[in-house]
Formats: sequence, structure tokens, C-alpha cells
Amino acid sequence: MLFFGSLVFAGFTSMISIIQVTVSAFQDKTGLGKVPAVLTIGGAAAIVSILLFPTTTGLNTLDVVDRFANQFGIVGVAFVAIVVIAWVLRRLPELRDHLNSVSSFKVGSVWQIFVGVVTPVVLGYMLFSEIRDRIDEGYGGLPDDLVMTFGWGVQAVVIVLAIAMSFIPWRRGIETEFEFDENRPASASALTKTQQGETS
Repeated sequence: MLFFGSLVFAGFTSMISIIQVTVSAFQDKTGLGKVPAVLTIGGAAAIVSILLFPTTTGLNTLDVVDRFANQFGIVGVAFVAIVVIAWVLRRLPELRDHLNSVSSFKVGSVWQIFVGVVTPVVLGYMLFSEIRDRIDEGYGGLPDDLVMTFGWGVQAVVIVLAIAMSFIPWRRGIETEFEFDENRPASASALTKTQQGETS
């Protein structure tokens, strides 16, 4: 009984920690309060979970969603973020200077090589090899329509929603500026964050 009680408690705390990330981002984007944001995000997640996962195919559906979210969602976002920051915006030197200003462990050209070259190569290989394998082999012998709907389909919906959300203006009117102060000691933060506007 203690084991299963601990398992349930761990599940609830894990769920809360995962949902909180989305709730916080949704609050920042829309300016909603804590309770409305929790009801919106938590309610939507609860409806999807109740409708899909307790069914006879629920375990397979959860498996497909989880696999595609981890292998395509997380890896894909990391790959695109690094490529954009390192090669499109070329902000690695700025990030390096910030890290050196707030950390006792200094980073240099080796860090930039690993972040800007090695990491995107490894992530890119993982991402595109996984895409190739899923196209050629499917997933776990499951029906193609299940994989197409809850695998590829869910990832496509997430991408569309992410792009759409990026065009929604920030509701709180917060403008954040960062200024590098060369006179500050290395142990102090070298970034000054200025917030303007009203917060709800």
C-alpha cells in the first residue's frame, strides 16, 4: 500500500511540475492570472487525457505521443534553437561572455565549438535518422493510422500552434533589456534586467 501510495504521489507531483512550465509560459504570453491559466491549460490536458488514454488503445496512444514528443519535439526544438542562435543570430560570443560573468568556471573557444558545431551535428543526426527510421519502419508494429494521427499529426499541430502563438502580442507590456557591465566583478551578474509596463 505504501509503495502504490508513493507511486501515486510521485505521479501527481511530476504532473504538476510538467504542467507548471506550460502554465507559466501561458501566463506570460496572455497576461492571465494564475487560476485562469491553470484551468485553461490543466483543463485542456485533463480533457485530452480522459478522452484518449483510459481507452483500450490508450497505452499505445500514450506510447506513440511520448515517443514522438521526445524524439522529434524535444530534439527538434533543441536542434533548431542551437542552429538559430549559433549560426543565424551568431549570439554565442554574447552567451559566452554572460556565462563567464556569472560563473566561477570560465568557458572559451572549446565551449563554442561544442555548442555551435558538435551539438548540432549530433542532434541533427539523431533527428534525421529517427525521421528516416519512422518513415521506413513505422513504430513498434502499431497501425500506420495510429502512428500518423498521434505521432506525426500531434507534432504537426504542436508546430502550427507554436508558430501561431509567436504572432500573438505579449499582453503584459513588459520590455526586457540586458546591458553588459564590464566593471562588475566576475561573481556578480553582468546582465541588468529592466522591466517596464504593468504586471497583472
